[in-house]
Amino acid sequence: MNAATCAVLAGVFPLILIAIVADRRVIHLGLKRRIWYRRAVVGTIGSCLLGLGYTVVGVQAEGFEGSAATLLWILFAVALVAFAMSVLLTVATQENEEDATEVHELSVPTEQPAT
Repeated sequence: MNAATCAVLAGVFPLILIAIVADRRVIHLGLKRRIWYRRAVVGTIGSCLLGLGYTVVGVQAEGFEGSAATLLWILFAVALVAFAMSVLLTVATQENEEDATEVHELSVPTEQPAT
């Protein structure tokens, strides 16, 4: 992994971090209370911050080789998987809200005009 690759990853890690934190607002409260979701968010934030630190050092050191490069790619993969999970949970939340709205509309009786 050369310095240019580290520079690109140094730009991507903050974007994933911002997207994960901002996307957390729209995810259904029931999902956010799950322990696996909390651990996944903490793990993602940790991997993004650690990956960002490694990439900045990699840019200064003209890249990495061996196990340091492998660790950086693993951190990047964890961040991407977590971002994909966040997108899927957002879609599931939107579908859940649409279904709840439809059920509510069907259960509320409509007033019929008197003739």
